[in-house]
Amino acid sequence: VGPGGSQILVDDPEAGVFAWCAAARALHQARLEVRQRERFLELLDRVYRTGEAFFGNELPFQVKERDGNSSRHIYFNFTYQAFRENGVTVGVAVFAYDVTEQVKARRKTQVLQAKMSRRDRELRMMAESLPLITFVTETDRRLSYISPQWFAYTGMSSDAALQSNWDDIVHPND
Repeated sequence: VGPGGSQILVDDPEAGVFAWCAAARALHQARLEVRQRERFLELLDRVYRTGEAFFGNELPFQVKERDGNSSRHIYFNFTYQAFRENGVTVGVAVFAYDVTEQVKARRKTQVLQAKMSRRDRELRMMAESLPLITFVTETDRRLSYISPQWFAYTGMSSDAALQSNWDDIVHPND
């Protein structure tokens, strides 16, 4: 992209590169809010003027649906990199890719992790309020949780208990 958003065709058969850099035109045609379009055009112009690259990571775009009544968020990782010839900036190379699905998946995972953490705290609180000894073992028979009642009953330290397998500390007849 050249000054003012002009388009530059890059064709280098030696390197097998054929790219059409039309980021400014694409931004004008995109169903972005005017404020967003202007922000990205300003970034393009700044990179062109200063020669300093811009790296955007998971930047949100609010895109209007074709019906014009609703909108949705999409996310992109992108780079605006000054393209120079003989030390002079002659354009801006734009490399962008849609990471919307990755962002959505990560956010969904974070929500699930928060729910699991909350439920784990609730379970511990319930287990520790009961007048019973409770413990949790992993598939390798390693103890991962022991209620405080166990320590009060046995006098064992938490370090010693958690470094044991459950069958090392529970009587075989139990």
